[in-house]
Parts: sequence; structure tokens; C-alpha cells
Amino acid sequence: MRHNSVNFHGWSHYFAKNRLKEIPKKLLIYQCGASLIHPQVVLTAAHCIPDKNKMYKIRAGEWDTQTKNELHPHQDRDVKNILIHPHYKPGSLFYDFALLILDSPVDLAENVDVVCLPDKHEILDNLMCYATGWGKDVFGKEGKYQVILKKIDLPIVQRETCQAKLRKTRLGVHFKLNESFICAGGQPGKDTCKGDGGSPLVCPILGKENENKYF
Repeated sequence: MRHNSVNFHGWSHYFAKNRLKEIPKKLLIYQCGASLIHPQVVLTAAHCIPDKNKMYKIRAGEWDTQTKNELHPHQDRDVKNILIHPHYKPGSLFYDFALLILDSPVDLAENVDVVCLPDKHEILDNLMCYATGWGKDVFGKEGKYQVILKKIDLPIVQRETCQAKLRKTRLGVHFKLNESFICAGGQPGKDTCKGDGGSPLVCPILGKENENKYF
């Protein structure tokens, strides 16, 4: 993702999810982004969990991945349980959701907070929302992962409009948008990228924009 750097205090619900790898000692390898929806529960993408038997750790409150000298310290927690959506399909990425249950709750702070969950009947069409992440700045091998957390504004696209546009691509005229998907973006030169998987797409709660409240 190549766009605006995030203000340190602006996106306290965003998490980095790491996995532990033996090479030859324990080393944190960045895997995906995620969202804190409860002090002890993290929401991410199921495709970010290729092996439930591996050890995973989350990091809350990270901003600059290259320094520990930040205004507020990050918090690390081990993942004790992983719940994959029962209808998840790896090939098509239908129902690409996973919940990570932490071994202990994180402490809510200036840089660590939960994101609200919308009502299932919430209408989001045309609402300007935001994606965040440390993903690559361009697609392909030339792309570089970001050091500072980035954000990009993406409008929600109405489902029928999205499906009609996707049918004009190589997906073909019979493509049907699965109910588990949501569409956002469509603007030239603005998108998420490799490394942003699992990261949140959050929308301001109407009437509470000045309170920095998102779902």
C-alpha cells in the first residue's frame, strides 16, 4: 500500500499478526494484518493461517516496524486458539474469516483499542472507508513492504454495481459475487497490495466522525 502515513493515534484497532519460525531461534515473521474486536479476540483473514499447527503471535499498537522508540509501546500476545469460518474455501476465498483467541487480553491504551462491529443490516453503499497496512507499495517483485503504517481511502461499491463491473473482466459474464464479499475502491492508482491481507477496512460511524469511532 502506497499512500498516506497513518497518524500514530488514529488507528489503534489495527494489529500486525506474526508467526514464529525456527531459523534457528525464534524469529517473528510478519504474516498479515488483523483487527482487534475484543481485548482477547482478533479478526483476520483465514488465508493468513495456512497452518493451524504453527505458533502465531499478534502485535498490538505497532506503528513503525523498524524501531521500538515510539511514544507508546506495542504489546505482544500468543494465540492460543484459531477459529476458521466453517464455510471457508481456500481456492475461491469464500468466507475468508478467522478469529484468533489470545492467551491473555491486551491492555487498552492510547495506541490499542477495539473496533466496533456493524449491524448485519447496516447499509454501507458509497460510504468512504479506510484500509490500513504495511503491504507493498506496488504489485510485483519491485514492490517494497512499508515501514510506517499506511492508510488509503476507498469508497464502498454497491454489490450489483460491483458484480456488473467484475463481469466485464476475465471472470466472465456469468460471475456471481459471493455473499461473503464486500467491494471497495475502483479508483485508478489506489488499492491495497500484497502484505495487506487480513487488514481492516473500517468505516466512520455516522454522527461520531469527530470521536474517531469506526466499524
